[in-house]
Amino acid sequence: MMDRLREIIKKIKSLSLSQKIALVIIFALIISSICVSFLWISSPEYQLLYGNLSPEDAGTIVKRLKELHIPYKLKNGGRDIYVPQNRVYETRLTLASEGLPKGGQIGFEIFDRRIFGITDFVQKLNYQRALQGELARTISSLNEVKWARVHIVMPEESLFTTEKKHPSASVLLKLNPGQQLNREQIKAITYLVAASIPQLKPEEVVVVDTSGNMLAGGKSNVYSGERLTELLKVQHQLENQLEQKIKDLLEKVVGSGKVVAKVSVEMDFSKLEKTQELYDPELKVARSEQVTEEIASGSENIPAGIPGVVSNLPQTQATASSTKTTPYQQKRTNKIVNYEITKTIQHITEPMGKIRKISAAVLVDGVYKEIEGEMRYFPRTEEEIEKFKAIVEKAIGFSKERGDQVEVVNIPFDQTFFKEQAKIEKEMENIAKRQWWYQLAISVIKGIVLLVLIFTLIRLLKNLTKSITPEVSVPKELPKPVKELEATVGALPAEKDLEEMKEEIKQIAQKEPARLAQVAQAWLKEE
Repeated sequence: MMDRLREIIKKIKSLSLSQKIALVIIFALIISSICVSFLWISSPEYQLLYGNLSPEDAGTIVKRLKELHIPYKLKNGGRDIYVPQNRVYETRLTLASEGLPKGGQIGFEIFDRRIFGITDFVQKLNYQRALQGELARTISSLNEVKWARVHIVMPEESLFTTEKKHPSASVLLKLNPGQQLNREQIKAITYLVAASIPQLKPEEVVVVDTSGNMLAGGKSNVYSGERLTELLKVQHQLENQLEQKIKDLLEKVVGSGKVVAKVSVEMDFSKLEKTQELYDPELKVARSEQVTEEIASGSENIPAGIPGVVSNLPQTQATASSTKTTPYQQKRTNKIVNYEITKTIQHITEPMGKIRKISAAVLVDGVYKEIEGEMRYFPRTEEEIEKFKAIVEKAIGFSKERGDQVEVVNIPFDQTFFKEQAKIEKEMENIAKRQWWYQLAISVIKGIVLLVLIFTLIRLLKNLTKSITPEVSVPKELPKPVKELEATVGALPAEKDLEEMKEEIKQIAQKEPARLAQVAQAWLKEE
């Protein structure tokens, strides 16, 4: 091995300058190709870590990634940060535990630094800034919100109660492309801000997006428009629930996609409050009873004597025998009873959203049978339609007194939609398969390129070794053995011929020393 290496080095030294330069260039190309191929094959795929960051957050995150020795790439002017795909979630959790990203706004970490000699005004201002930043971060955590900014107006304290003002707040939202906030999310944002600030009412919170749309704000919006939207949403939800009930029941019988149900619910959203006082005269209870008793006693003169005209004349003096004194006693009782008539007081509040009437329209497809290679339509029987109607009435809570209406109609459906849907589903499956084959082809191509480079390198090294290593030509006919030469000694040429042979041998030794050495080795190996 060492002899071979020495021969290669000796051969390289014997090359010309241009050949040496070409050899170095070939080696450099081979090594660079190997390195590039290895890096290309082993290089990880980068995935978005955070996008649309503020310069402050981007700088902080990049600094932290350097400390963690995590490779990264910057795009979109440094606002988007990419890391290897297998480290995205781990990196996000690590940065989230450290409070990154902060949303580009200052939060309560402003109080982590202790500043001596700060005034009370600056302290209150810092608290307001911190509160605004924390609220903006919280709102920005919604999936639909790209970033948020919160402004709080805190009124100055007044000694007069009549001049006391309430705080107010405004929220500016930038939504992600193609995203919208529903009414529940907007309401949640207003209540979140209101609950974070003392004495702030939800109707005093104004929510606006970057397109200039008023999402919430003002009493009229909160109490009229928003209320009406909520009531209509309740009505739509009830209609959707009834429609889904009908479909779930009938599709189990007629098959999936063969039922179309539409329900209209008429609701009364008026709020009624009334108070009733009911009296029942037959049910009475004695509330109070008063009894007064009067007793009178004394005496009275009762006329006596001979009845007649003389005794009855006023001028006539009555004699002692004509009158008689009689004692008496008089008793009188007065009873007053007060009765309480039964009274019932009812305070009735009828709930909003009372159902006045329900109307349901249901379309049911018929039966398809294959006859002579063609699909033919057969309608449902009247008995089946009546059964379907009874099922629908039970599902929606049919009330004849309320005036509900249910109509079930059997009609053939247009199959174009279902065919197109099946076609779309098949196309999606084909796209998924093509994507899988594409990924497989990329992996196979990378492996083939690596193998080709390896084999090309091996072949180049072999060719280079052959070009440097001296080729030893083996003679086609080995020289005759010594015994055969001795047998032919008698036939040796003259001395002059021997001199010529010596000269030829010298020339051969100078031109082909390796061949002469092989001949000598062959002679020495013979017995």
